[in-house]
Amino acid sequence: MLKADGSSESLNDEIRFAIAKLGENIVLNRFQYLSKNSDEVFGSYVHGGGKYSGLVIIKGVDKESDIPNNVAMQLVSADAKYINIDHIPATVRDKELWIISEKTKEEEKLKAKKRPDNILENIIRGRFEKLLSELTIVDQLYIKDNTIKVKEYLTKNHATIIDMIRYQLGEKIDSSAK
Repeated sequence: MLKADGSSESLNDEIRFAIAKLGENIVLNRFQYLSKNSDEVFGSYVHGGGKYSGLVIIKGVDKESDIPNNVAMQLVSADAKYINIDHIPATVRDKELWIISEKTKEEEKLKAKKRPDNILENIIRGRFEKLLSELTIVDQLYIKDNTIKVKEYLTKNHATIIDMIRYQLGEKIDSSAK
């Protein structure tokens, strides 16, 4: 088995070596291999001494561009789960809509004056759309210029996010995430 750096040690060998060196147990919870085409660029960002990290693949920029690393910084800081709404699985959308709907209906039961159903539906839709935009990196406010969204930053720079992955030390694995 070859590693990315060309040596023949396996990932298991690397983990065993790190355990022996550190004297601490190491568990690999998840692993994702990202590959890019020749017209795409990797961007990475590590924060908190390695506690948070992000890797993105961006198309439409050259290798010297800061855009990929800026997008990776956005990913780490704003904790986006998906690139855009189209990347959110239907099961996640359905679950989140159900949760928001139930919570909103419970809140409504506690009020003395009930709102009409159409108003309640609009509140649910608004909360759901807000949540979806928070889950997607392109719909978040750009951390380096909070007057624009990430999608505007990308469009202005003729860039597109192809793939992304975010890690956090000690994170719980959500089976509904990608």
